[in-house]
Amino acid sequence: MKTNQSPAKKYRHKSTRRFVSASPRMRRPRRPGAFRPLIILCVVAVLTVTVALIWGSALKRRSDAYRENAELEAWTLGEEVPVLPSLTVSDFRGMSLSPGQSVDGVTAAGKYSGVVLTLSPDASGCLPYRIPLAEGSALTTAEGAPALESEVSRLHRAGLTVSGVFTVRCLGSDYTADPALAAYQRGLELGLLVNIANAGVDDILLVGLPYGDDSADARTLHFLTDLKQSLGYADHQPAIGVAMAPDGFAARPEEVTEDTDASPESESNGQLYAGRLTPGRMLTVCDYLALDLREYDAVSAEAVLKNIRYAYARYALRLLCGDPSVTDEAEQHGFTRIMEWSGNNPQVG
Repeated sequence: MKTNQSPAKKYRHKSTRRFVSASPRMRRPRRPGAFRPLIILCVVAVLTVTVALIWGSALKRRSDAYRENAELEAWTLGEEVPVLPSLTVSDFRGMSLSPGQSVDGVTAAGKYSGVVLTLSPDASGCLPYRIPLAEGSALTTAEGAPALESEVSRLHRAGLTVSGVFTVRCLGSDYTADPALAAYQRGLELGLLVNIANAGVDDILLVGLPYGDDSADARTLHFLTDLKQSLGYADHQPAIGVAMAPDGFAARPEEVTEDTDASPESESNGQLYAGRLTPGRMLTVCDYLALDLREYDAVSAEAVLKNIRYAYARYALRLLCGDPSVTDEAEQHGFTRIMEWSGNNPQVG
């Protein structure tokens, strides 16, 4: 038998059902350690990258050390006197020439076979000639400076050999304290030297390079090797020389042998001798060496010139003179490979 329900009661029943069906579901609690695999994966990735960087850095240091040792061992003092490479440096008498200067004075003198140009920027970063690389760098160019390529062509048309002097600064003490700055300066100087080579100069003499011990020799050899590789892509490959002061040709204690005692230098001055180690190392990479006499006057240079004949002949040296009186003194002693240039060496370390 059906019983009649009042509308209010029926409404309350429906509302109760609606309320029960609309209640939200209870969320399932997260399982402890749900993110553990992701964290482990991130840690493993970070460790892998770190180990790879450390390993790569160690391999690079090892490679650089091996390379430097190989360069140093390319010329060592053995039981026998090492054989020098064949050196063919022609007689050269070069006069220092300013950008755009007339060559009438050079050709009229009759004793000059070439000119010597300053090719590196000064301490403020100003270049004496217009070089393509300078347009995209922090370097500036002297006002009214001629393009180096056109200047070299002008001098060649006058029948003159063009020798340039470039001061290397990236290996000096101003840059060794800041590896990033040193790397930038190194790249800039190598780029400039390639541009200079493309301009058609006959040879480039590098001044300011460190030398005299294993560490300094290694830094210079490394730079020279990089330069040679860079010049391999140049349109023209000039001869590369390295300038060293007289102490660069002196024998080290470990080089004192019977051969040293018998040398002409040891008879007159035991401290000055055509030492084999440093100049020999340089000649495994560069094409010629120069004796830097810019800090000497005629009086002080006379003693050096008397005792450097053996090294002059053995290494086919050029003389880099700053004082005209030193040039005259060298000519009186029969030296025929002379470059007149008055620039100063930067501080090296």
